[in-house]
Amino acid sequence: MQKKQYTIAIALALILVPTSLWAIRSRIDAKPNLPPIQLLMDAPRFPTSWDSGEIEVTSIYWRQSATHLYGKDDADFRASTAAERYWSDRDLPFASPVVSQNIYTYTSPIWAALHFWISRPEFAFRNDWPNFSDPSVGSDEALTEFGTVSSSADSQRFVCGMGGRNSCQKWFYWARYGQYLLLMSYFGPNTGLDIADFSKIAGEADRYVTSQLAR
Repeated sequence: MQKKQYTIAIALALILVPTSLWAIRSRIDAKPNLPPIQLLMDAPRFPTSWDSGEIEVTSIYWRQSATHLYGKDDADFRASTAAERYWSDRDLPFASPVVSQNIYTYTSPIWAALHFWISRPEFAFRNDWPNFSDPSVGSDEALTEFGTVSSSADSQRFVCGMGGRNSCQKWFYWARYGQYLLLMSYFGPNTGLDIADFSKIAGEADRYVTSQLAR
């Protein structure tokens, strides 16, 4: 009987201790609870010229073109709430290139960490971009993590969906800050962007999100 009780106690400890540590870690990693729209940039300073694509870009005048808010029923990646904002050249209809920022909010850093992994761009958009859907087209380079821009993000990665690091037409920057996920993307057919210039775009978002969460 005593041996059985001892076995049960060990089994409960193996279950409860990791769960408790997980809960404690979640509280430590948690950031202030803010509406996702508060983490969207207002007037970012994106690059306005570059020559890494087929067409040289000489003067982009970035303007906000749209902002959307989503609740639990229509937010992507099973987020509790979400917000997105777009910027394009002079706010022209169907303008290119386009930059977008998406913020996804979760109930805890644990859920955000889970979705950072299972919803990463090369999985979430695997049917949309050739580097993800066709293994023969640049997949080795596309799935390479090209470095970091943030010292405050819990996790981060760059990935290119079309093109390569020296001239990518569809960039993604995917990062986690506690219970929030940030997705920055760039799309520019024929106006590919290299990793250095896209890092500037991602860095703008990282600095803004970090500053808002530090208040």
